[in-house]
Amino acid sequence: MTRADIARVAYARLRTTSPRELHMKDIADDLGVRTPSLYYHVVGKEDVLNLVRDEIASMVDSSILDIHPVSAALLALAHGYVDIFRPLHPEAATALFLLPYGDQPLIMAMYENFTQKLAECGVPVDERLPIIVALESFCVGMIMDERAPTNYMAPTDPATAPWYAEAYAAAPDRSARALSLGIEAMVAGLVVRYPQLGGIPE
Repeated sequence: MTRADIARVAYARLRTTSPRELHMKDIADDLGVRTPSLYYHVVGKEDVLNLVRDEIASMVDSSILDIHPVSAALLALAHGYVDIFRPLHPEAATALFLLPYGDQPLIMAMYENFTQKLAECGVPVDERLPIIVALESFCVGMIMDERAPTNYMAPTDPATAPWYAEAYAAAPDRSARALSLGIEAMVAGLVVRYPQLGGIPE
């Protein structure tokens, strides 16, 4: 058993289980070991969650950021990010996003690459992290929307909100379209502000 094994099993459990309900005993059972054996490899649950976040970082194709123009790379990165977090329980996705990054080398390497690309495109140093946070926060919101009940935005009485009811009925695939529309709008705005990022691909 390795830390990678623990991360793999925990990631699988977090598809259907919130972090609050993730128990060390369940992870040990899935691995076929006794619970105390886990503590030779991890300190506790937060350490396990850090392992899962590193596991997720390893799933991100770092070569995406080599796509040209950089605007196309940002679009691909956002879609890839959502695809990786999409299978997780909504509370798990949120909890993983809020973990400290500093001691996770794979996470820091990804952000370092991202930040370097923004710098090379002339983005001022004080705007690089806000851009990363804005893009990532949008992705988190989309993950939450996709995991919400399908009818949570349905109008109770369409007659009282006819314009909204019409829009609701016309967009049964709202989450998928919102992801593409929203991320393209954000990146298009960045291209206007920083033309070095390149145009939006057709």
